[in-house]
Amino acid sequence: MNTDSVNPWLTFGANVAVLIGLALVVAEIRQNTAIAELQFSQNRSLAIDQFELLNLDSDFAQTWAKSVQQPQSLTPAEYRMMDSYLAMRLEGWNRIYEMEERGYEPPGTTERTMQNAGIWFGNAFAQTWWKYERLGRNGDLDPYQQLFDRVISEVKPDENQNWINNLKKDIAGYSPAPVKE
Repeated sequence: MNTDSVNPWLTFGANVAVLIGLALVVAEIRQNTAIAELQFSQNRSLAIDQFELLNLDSDFAQTWAKSVQQPQSLTPAEYRMMDSYLAMRLEGWNRIYEMEERGYEPPGTTERTMQNAGIWFGNAFAQTWWKYERLGRNGDLDPYQQLFDRVISEVKPDENQNWINNLKKDIAGYSPAPVKE
C-alpha cells in the first residue's frame, strides 16, 4: 500500500473531524449562553416577585403608605424597614448594572430598568434616604451611583402621592356597567 496516496486522505479526514468538532463546540457554547441568559432572566423575575411580595405584607404596606403620606411620623423600626426596602431595590439595580458592565446584558439595560424608579423613590422619604445613603459613600460616586443619582433627580418627590390620589379620584367616579340578565 502506498502511504503517499493515503496520507492526504487521512489529513483531509482529520481536518473534517476537527471542523465538525469545532462546529459542535460552537453550538454547545451558544446553547449554554442561551440557557444562562434564560436563567438570569428567570432569576430577575423571581427577585422582582419576591420584592413585590413585601408589599402584600400588611405591616409593610402600612409603613410604605406612612412613608409616602406622613414620613415624619415613622417610628425607628419603620425607618429601618424602609431602609432595607430601598437598599434591596438599589441592590437589584446594581446586579443588573454589573451584568451589563460584564457584557451579559445589552448596553442601557440598567437605565431602562430604572425608568420606573418613581415607584420606589417618588416620595420625600425615599429621596431623603438616598441623600444620606449617597453621602455615606464619601462623596465619590461610582458610575452606577452617578446613574442612579441622575435618575432619582428626575423623579418627582410627590409621584407616589399623585399616583394614590389619581387612583382614588378615578375609582370614586367609577360606575359599574349594569348587569345584563
